[in-house]
Amino acid sequence: MEEPFTYILIGAAGHLGGTLISLLTQSGYDVRALDFALPKEKSESPQIRYYLGDVTKPESLKEAFEGLAPHSFCVIHLAALINIQANRPTPAMLKVNVDGVKNVFALFEEKQGARFIYVSSVDAFLQTRSLVNESSPLVSDYAHAAGYPSTKAMATQFIKDKIKDGADLDAGGGVFLRREIHLGPGD
Repeated sequence: MEEPFTYILIGAAGHLGGTLISLLTQSGYDVRALDFALPKEKSESPQIRYYLGDVTKPESLKEAFEGLAPHSFCVIHLAALINIQANRPTPAMLKVNVDGVKNVFALFEEKQGARFIYVSSVDAFLQTRSLVNESSPLVSDYAHAAGYPSTKAMATQFIKDKIKDGADLDAGGGVFLRREIHLGPGD
């Protein structure tokens, strides 16, 4: 019998979180949805459990990770504090967007998750006149870049450094790669 695979969505109450909850539960996955506030419309599916937590407070995240076997879960980190008007990173943005990713990643490593997916932003990448992808250069002049792009670039660089340092971000990759979520025609 195949062990159940669980997705932990960090920052699940937003638009992307709600969309992923629907897709994952329709595909038969168990979902643990964590956010600092419960969504206005909660799914009634028995496959989903909601958790209150704050990425800046590691102790508040632990309940969502309890009872999961190593390599039986994937974390999808969606949480971010967006302030497009901040000319520089604010302390709150640094705490949520950078330290929050580090807090969640530390718990993921401790509990030996199968895969960690960090949802960054196109704003984290240096704006050039070419197409942007994961290998494009990141914003790095934090003293002159706006706050949101800077903090998203810092967090993205943290994840890239973990990969370079040999973090096994795909310890249970066979489970993850065998299971696909189809978005519909032409996906």
